[in-house]
Amino acid sequence: MEDRELELMIMGKPVICQACREISYLYPKAVGHQPYYWEMNCTFCHKFNLGVNAYNQEKLHYKLNELRVRYLYGATSADLESEINDLAVEYDNKLENRICECGGYLSISAKPKCIYCEVEIFDSFFHYLDETPKSGAV
Repeated sequence: MEDRELELMIMGKPVICQACREISYLYPKAVGHQPYYWEMNCTFCHKFNLGVNAYNQEKLHYKLNELRVRYLYGATSADLESEINDLAVEYDNKLENRICECGGYLSISAKPKCIYCEVEIFDSFFHYLDETPKSGAV
């Protein structure tokens, strides 16, 4: 793995919010104990949920993984934005757990937001933010 790949696949990497200066933890989507689930971020708040199940949405899961590989190898979110947005238009309405508990919607195109102030904190379609990693997860 190259440095960029390794850095972007670390589980529980601390990220400081530029707006509130609090620390959230960055996690790559669809890895770990349940790589067949792809986490989806909310369009409104910082919450996420399991949205894409590879067993039910194999084609979408495969496309997202292809885009993530391109991202890990150097493509920026801006480079991939139109393809991600096209997938969101086609598949968002088919996601499991589509409605967030805040009233917003989970989306393929939503980026991670600070868990304290809800500001977009990391320019990636392939990560989500959460609290401190559990022991041994880093």
